Amino acid sequence: MKFLCELSEIVGSCAWVRQEYDLWVTAIAYHDDMSNELVVYRDAYLREKTTYGPDEYAYPDWLPAPDVVRRMCAHDRAAEIARRTFADWTRLLRERGESAAQPELPASAPGDDTTFEREMMDTLATA
Repeated sequence: MKFLCELSEIVGSCAWVRQEYDLWVTAIAYHDDMSNELVVYRDAYLREKTTYGPDEYAYPDWLPAPDVVRRMCAHDRAAEIARRTFADWTRLLRERGESAAQPELPASAPGDDTTFEREMMDTLATA
């Protein structure tokens, strides 16, 4: 197999475990001219934004596990198909990153203002 290309992109950022992280998406592609097989290794991870020492990576549960995509194609189309595979991967991870950056909050919690407002409305309605 011959190395074809390596692609990476920051597709978003989010706060996770009280740290700010960039969401990185990567793909490394190889092509086998004998079998006409394209192999793309895909990965995604969080990388801490304010790293002053060695890079720190995180793999939260909402990120998909690294995987491998295999396609049959001629060498002259392999780079284009690898880029398209990477674009699909980034689109998926961008959507996951956006939902992780804006987690769903509970409707109300004991002692929060909305609970107080509901109790007041109930009291006024029964009076």
